[in-house]
Order: sequence, then structure tokens, then C-alpha cells
Amino acid sequence: MSEEFHGLNQAKAQVSHIVELMYLQERWLDAEPGDEELGQDPELYYDGDGEPLYDPDGDPVVDEDEIREKIEELPLEFSVRSNWMNPFAGGLVPGEFQLLMCTGGPAVRIVGELGSHNEPQRVEVQYQDWFTPWTAYDFPDSQSWSKVLEFCEVFTSILE
Repeated sequence: MSEEFHGLNQAKAQVSHIVELMYLQERWLDAEPGDEELGQDPELYYDGDGEPLYDPDGDPVVDEDEIREKIEELPLEFSVRSNWMNPFAGGLVPGEFQLLMCTGGPAVRIVGELGSHNEPQRVEVQYQDWFTPWTAYDFPDSQSWSKVLEFCEVFTSILE
């Protein structure tokens, strides 16, 4: 298997993990307050394919806080950098962000620009292997891209 496939496979795995966590969070947020299945017996709560809702580690998901914690702990690093500006104008304003998902060979990161309200824009998942340049990951569908965008919003929202 070539190095490009190692990086691509890692990017696919990272995106899949993000999408799964974001759907789990959405499912819990959309639950009705009196839903007896939710939080009591996770094996009774199934996704659209009839599969039990488990986290990516195979453990039953029991509450929204655990899902949120897993989302927040997924990236190794969240960083921002500013746009070009006059250094005497004061106050650096973030213009771009990066979520480092994994390092080494292969490595995966999510990069994007920040809008005027620090919302993520032009988000791109990139991957690389040893001695190869960063390569953009092609999302398989718009739903995956949308969930990755929601994932980025979890982190960029703290900038406000």
C-alpha cells in the first residue's frame, strides 16, 4: 500500500469518527425530555440502520455530556492565526484555524478560515504521510462535510 493510501485511509477514519460523534450528539439533542429509552438502556436506542448507538470505542453512550466530552477531546490541538494587519493597530484578530487530529505518518488536520463572527468557513480536511505534502480530502457527500463543519464550530465558538 502506498503512503498516499495510508494518509487517505486515516483521513477517512477521522471524518467517519467525527460524523458519527456529531450524529450521536444531534440524536441526543433532538430527544424528547420524557424519552424513556434515552439514558436508561443504550442498547434499546437504535440508529436509522437498526444498530445500537455506541461511541467509536464500542462503549454504550449514556448521556449528552459524554458525547460532548468525546468531541472536545478528539483533536490533539486547536490553534488559530491572525490575518495580515497593521501591528500598531492593536489586538490580533484570528483569521484562520487548524484542528490537528493526528500526527506522524499519516497525519490529518482540519484547516479553515474564520468569518467575521469567528464562524468556520472554507473548511478542508487534509492528510499527509512522511515526506509528502498536505493533500485535500474529498468528502464522499455533503452530509459528511456538514458534520465536519459542525465539529469545527464546537471549537471556533469559544473565540467569541
